[in-house]
Amino acid sequence: MSNFIYASDNSINTNREGYDEDVWYFTLPDLFHGWQGIVYGGEFQFTLSSFAGDFSEDKRNMPDKLNLVEITCAECALTQGITIGFPLRAIGPFNGRTASYALTMTESSGWLKDPKNTLHAWKAPTKCEFIQVLSGISSIRILGDFTTWYECVIIDNVRFVGKEPTGRWQVPICAQDRPDARMCSCKNSKLLIQQDL
Repeated sequence: MSNFIYASDNSINTNREGYDEDVWYFTLPDLFHGWQGIVYGGEFQFTLSSFAGDFSEDKRNMPDKLNLVEITCAECALTQGITIGFPLRAIGPFNGRTASYALTMTESSGWLKDPKNTLHAWKAPTKCEFIQVLSGISSIRILGDFTTWYECVIIDNVRFVGKEPTGRWQVPICAQDRPDARMCSCKNSKLLIQQDL
């Protein structure tokens, strides 16, 4: 880690369960916004580490509720917006030591869609929803607040890595009727549709 950014807690808001409700995230710049459909099937990579903090098991903040990464498309779903998140519980706790992450960018790799209703559970997005989000990203944030107390976390090496092409089409054909994937006929399968010509 050589060109890192660091941040720390400005406030602690402890609830009755002992968790800190003022959770903070690293927010990525505009460079990562807009059309990123080409990374479908690739990876979202980044590295986390820390300068200070108690990351022991009894200090973990809401380990079953927080997302490690959240990606939002504000214009998706007829401007209603779609947010997908990769749950922290799916990848394991952050212990404060340097750790590299590589999250696969497909709808079947552990990402969940925000139902926008606290009474409903987050569920896997469809292929069309996932590609639509990648085609119009308006924000990406990465969790920095892992504990119930003060900590200082650093982030580096944030990047999208495209999948090695295996055919003519990197983005599934069924999502290419419109550049932003608003017209999409993909079935919610785990297979990447390809056509070799």
